[in-house]
Amino acid sequence: MNTVHFILFNFYIGCWLGVYALLFSRNTHFGMNRFMLLAGIFLSMALPFVSFPAVSHPAAVLSDVMIRPVINMSRTNVMALPVQPVPAFSAWQCILILYWSGVAIMFFLFVRKLVRVRAHIKNFPKRSCSGYIHVITLHRRDIFSFGKYLFAPADIPEIVYKHELVHILEKHSVDNLLMEIVKIFCWFNPVVYLYQREMKVVHEYIADARVTASIDKSDYAHLLVSYLFQVSKATLTHRFFNRSQLQKRLIMLQKKNSSRNAA
Repeated sequence: MNTVHFILFNFYIGCWLGVYALLFSRNTHFGMNRFMLLAGIFLSMALPFVSFPAVSHPAAVLSDVMIRPVINMSRTNVMALPVQPVPAFSAWQCILILYWSGVAIMFFLFVRKLVRVRAHIKNFPKRSCSGYIHVITLHRRDIFSFGKYLFAPADIPEIVYKHELVHILEKHSVDNLLMEIVKIFCWFNPVVYLYQREMKVVHEYIADARVTASIDKSDYAHLLVSYLFQVSKATLTHRFFNRSQLQKRLIMLQKKNSSRNAA
């Protein structure tokens, strides 16, 4: 992927998020919403490479804008121009240094998150269960899941286990890892952070919908509120409670299911 394709990827993913927010974000077909968000990432990667015979492709326009000044310069009498000293660092080199520095920082932060999860797996007792491994943590603020691991104290309510098991069985961690990789390389794009946040909210909607299929939604809402002051933030893992997502989850719990014909 060259520079033009990379710029277009960031443009397309922003457009896709806008379309998603308008057409899909308010319905209750959460599995479809997850699919649409994932599809948006791969389509945004593919579209810059697609040729449209009848229409000038944005990549061609950008390439023409970037290359034309060079062509025009080559047609002039360069000998007539005054010789200018070559700067030690061009503006483009400075941009590249800044960009790759950001990539390095984001990669370091990503690895640090993985190391923290690994430390939990190593330092706490574990027991194998059907379809997952329960890592027995000490505090209720340490309730989260990643991959096949469910991190939680031994005495938490069964409904909390069921919620985290949905994340494990649906492989939501794969989505999170994909978003982390996109964020490493597109760290400068605010749309990517909004995209990641929307993806995680959809994951919580899916898990909430599964567990409330067999229990009273009001009781479940009270359980969510009861965890209000007992959690910390994480973007790589799925925590049972995320304070910034609470209001959206409570609203969606009370919302009637969208019709099949709804967008």
